[in-house]
Amino acid sequence: MVNLYKAEYERQHPKRGMLWLKVLSIIIAVLIMLLVGSLDAKAATATQTEYSDISISDEEYELLKRIVAAESQTQELEGRKAVVEVIFNRVLSDEFPDSVKGVLSQKGQFSTWSMRNASWVVPELATEAIEAVKEDGCTVLPDTEYLFFSRGKSRYAKDYIKIQDHWFGRAR
Repeated sequence: MVNLYKAEYERQHPKRGMLWLKVLSIIIAVLIMLLVGSLDAKAATATQTEYSDISISDEEYELLKRIVAAESQTQELEGRKAVVEVIFNRVLSDEFPDSVKGVLSQKGQFSTWSMRNASWVVPELATEAIEAVKEDGCTVLPDTEYLFFSRGKSRYAKDYIKIQDHWFGRAR
């Protein structure tokens, strides 16, 4: 009997019977908008990396490509990215110059500086690694404390990680 009354009431007052459904739909829509908004915000911050703010002129970009290629031409992408990271870590560090050119040209730091224009240097080898690290934040090293790399363990570094033929380390 109660069902008959309820059915008759909903037939006579269809808007009231559907009110809860409309309210529920509005709540769900608002929740979806909030969720999508937070995902968009996360996506926007995800593209911002610790290296995004490093300013690189066209000249510096060409130098960077040449030095990274010369230092890591026999390495795979992972090894080239780690070399890029060390250079960027030095730019961010208070212990080294504040520019890419300053880091690359610092006396006694990159043995390939004097060979940067050699015919065997293929700068295009470094492009993918530089873009992956700077723009996409695809890093290999655990943090920005890694400031050194060499073919063997250096007396200036500690906490070594070996990636292909290079040893990467933090400052002592």
